[in-house]
Amino acid sequence: MSSDLVAGTLATGDGGAVEIAIQDSSITVSGATILAPDIAAAQGVVHIIDKVLIPADLDLSMPGPFAETRALFESGGIALTGVVASEVERAVLTASVNNASGSLSVNDQLTVDPDTGLDAETATSLATLITAMSVNLLNGVSGFDGAELYVTGTYLTEADRDAINTAAESVGASVDIQPQPVATEADAADLEAELNAYVAANPVLFEQSSATLTDSSLIALDRLALLAQGLAQVAITVEGHTDSDGDATENRALSQIRALVVRQALIDGGIPEESITAAGFGSERPVLVDGAEDKQASRRVEFRVEATT
Repeated sequence: MSSDLVAGTLATGDGGAVEIAIQDSSITVSGATILAPDIAAAQGVVHIIDKVLIPADLDLSMPGPFAETRALFESGGIALTGVVASEVERAVLTASVNNASGSLSVNDQLTVDPDTGLDAETATSLATLITAMSVNLLNGVSGFDGAELYVTGTYLTEADRDAINTAAESVGASVDIQPQPVATEADAADLEAELNAYVAANPVLFEQSSATLTDSSLIALDRLALLAQGLAQVAITVEGHTDSDGDATENRALSQIRALVVRQALIDGGIPEESITAAGFGSERPVLVDGAEDKQASRRVEFRVEATT
């Protein structure tokens, strides 16, 4: 009963202790004032106090914010950045890229932190977004911002848009996607420079004296198709060139056939047929270095891009 309490330390049933203080008719228990004492209960006496007593060893601090994790999709590759809880979640995310397309490169920059990293359930949901993004967007970002899943980017067709919305709805993600922008003259010039820079670093190659593409060139053309789909209302010309060896007429014919093969590969990669043409120039435009032809550089494919608006 309250009348039995004395000032000082009182042991509790859980092995802890509380401090009893008595002043006049007021009794406090570890700083909490008894408001209604001596309520008889089946297993003892209840004293109602005016606050909740927290055990000293109980950690009530809120967990730290979850780190952001995201997948950036552009130029035929996906970069994974952020934090995952374990190697299991890392494997789920990288596998989602492989499921999307075997031609996509993966830049894995993920780190592991079991306290703030992406958990298994959220990683599985994000993997769903990554796969959908890789197949249905021209470029974009899928991620978890620490609070919710999201996907942003640019789509080509209404079917692609609907597929992204369906995937996002299935995992409760927010969506902010836009149709491909209509090209200006400046945009077309930038795209032309980007295509030619890529094909200079990743040449489109053919088997010796033929119009059969090498396997490595097929991968390059897949990525060129993705780049070329970034703008609407453009006219793209594929230009084929050869070195000066052999008959000029035959070279021109071979370069035309090769340009047509590249054109078809890009159409197969998603470029509208009506927006791309092919032209062969044979050995008319050799690449010269200090006045001498660089024959390897002369055997090339180049692109011309114009805005049609």
